[in-house]
Amino acid sequence: MNKEKISKLLPGIIVVILLIVGLGGIAILSQQKKSDPLSEYQRTPVNIIDVAKSIGLNESQFISDITSEELKKKVDEDKATGDEMMGDRRSTPSFFVNDVFFPQKASQTQAEFINSLKVEIDKLITEKPEDKPKVIEFFDFNCGFCASINPLVDQFILEYGDK
Repeated sequence: MNKEKISKLLPGIIVVILLIVGLGGIAILSQQKKSDPLSEYQRTPVNIIDVAKSIGLNESQFISDITSEELKKKVDEDKATGDEMMGDRRSTPSFFVNDVFFPQKASQTQAEFINSLKVEIDKLITEKPEDKPKVIEFFDFNCGFCASINPLVDQFILEYGDK
């Protein structure tokens, strides 16, 4: 694989890494208090492959995935959907319930916010038990607030993940 081709795919590579990390539940990039692998390696295409290997990803499969036009199209579609949902909002974390923005009030603690989210989900489950509510969270791996609310989000997923 030549470096020029990887360089052209760099934005998609970063999105794919974040997608893989998020979907795989790998927390290495969300706990960057002491060391940020992406900053340390200056986000160069070749070094991103080193980061992927360091978190246990199969190198040849990773390279195949990040150069896949099919995967790039899917990532681009997901990004466009996210951009459309977020609109002018740039705060993280941001939550959507059934595609409707669910804001945290300034006066709410994180626990109160998650509890209000649970109340909303319980209401939806009661009203339409045949429909599974959809909750989407937008977050930033470098956001301290996102990291601090993460244990509550994890607990929420454990409680509501199959509903």
